[in-house]
Amino acid sequence: MRSRDARVARTRGDPFHCIGQHLPDHALQRPRCVCPDVPAVAALHWLRHAQPELVLLGQEELSWSVVEEAMRGEMARVASGGVWRERETEQVVLGAVRVGQHVFAGSVLANCGHRCVFCGFSPSGFGGKRLLLAGHIKPWRDSGPAERLDPRNGLAACPAHDVAFDTGMITVNGGLRIHLADALADAVRGDPLARQFYGRPPLRERLLLPEAAQPPAKRYLDWHRDKIFAR
Repeated sequence: MRSRDARVARTRGDPFHCIGQHLPDHALQRPRCVCPDVPAVAALHWLRHAQPELVLLGQEELSWSVVEEAMRGEMARVASGGVWRERETEQVVLGAVRVGQHVFAGSVLANCGHRCVFCGFSPSGFGGKRLLLAGHIKPWRDSGPAERLDPRNGLAACPAHDVAFDTGMITVNGGLRIHLADALADAVRGDPLARQFYGRPPLRERLLLPEAAQPPAKRYLDWHRDKIFAR
C-alpha cells in the first residue's frame, strides 16, 4: 500500500509518527533528500514551504529553552543517523515539536467547545481567536511524549484563567470541581477587581464541557493539584 497510512506506518517506532498522522496529505510528501523520519521532515518542510501563512496554535505555552533542553536527547538520536547536520537536526526536531503542539491545541479547543472551561467565555463568535488558549494540565516540560499530545491533558481557558491555572491559583479535582487557592480566595473576598475575574460568577462551580467532550484525565488533574496548586 502506498497511501498516507502506509507512509505513516513505516515510522511506528519513531516519536514523530503521531504528528505525521495529523498533517495534511500534501505535508507528508517526502522532500528531495532521502530520510527515514518522514513525519519529522514533513513537519519542517510543511512549516517552511507548504503553509507560510499558517498560524500555529498553542505556541505561547512553549519556552524554547525548556524545549531545547527536553529534546536534546532526541536531537542527538536523530543526528546520529548521519542524514543531517546539527543545525538541520535542531530545526527538524523543534519543527516537529511546534506542529505537535499545534495538533494538541486544536484538539483541546475542539474538545472544550471553543470556550473557556472555567467561565464559558467564547471569543470565536467575534473572531477573537487569540483570546482563548489551549494549555497542558501537566505541563509540557514535565510530560512524556504521549502525554504532550494527549487532549485529555489539556484545557481551554481565557487568558486570566489560563494564567491562574498555570500558576496554581486555581485547580480542578477529580469530580471536575474548581477550587481557588487560599490567597486568591482571600483576594476575591476583599478586592472587587479580583472578584470580577475570579469570583462566582464568572467562575463556574465545575468545568464547563460539551456533553460529548472527553473529560480531562484524573491522573493529570491529580498531578496539577499535588505539584502546582498553591494550597
